Amino acid sequence: MRQLQDAGAKLILWTCRGDGERWKLGSAVEYFKLQGIEFWAVNENPDQKNWSSSPKAYCDYYIDNSAFGCPLVYPKDGRRAYVDWSKVGPELLAIVKLRAGTGPILNKKSTKQLKTSREIVEEKQGKELNNGTTSLQNGSN
Repeated sequence: MRQLQDAGAKLILWTCRGDGERWKLGSAVEYFKLQGIEFWAVNENPDQKNWSSSPKAYCDYYIDNSAFGCPLVYPKDGRRAYVDWSKVGPELLAIVKLRAGTGPILNKKSTKQLKTSREIVEEKQGKELNNGTTSLQNGSN
């Protein structure tokens, strides 16, 4: 989660925990702070107040141990299953980096790392500047 945060993801803690519960919300937030993870918000998306009154926090991805298909780790001691971050984390981090323009574009057949999207854009811009094809160079808008 810290890598996601460092890559620019806005993390929202969406939980059923409350401060009157056995597992307190404040304790969870404090635990993550001690791990170097600061949430952008807790149980809300501050940006959505302008366009929705829904209590469900809007986001791009929900990672939940109760979500169908989410890879899980099943503890041998019978505790509740939890998200397998060794599987979810790298995939989600690749998506976050790709959207930020810093992640690799992968060839799915070989999983060979190609160029990052930022490298592709910079390369294209460089070729346009060298070829004199940009609207700035030929004076048109």
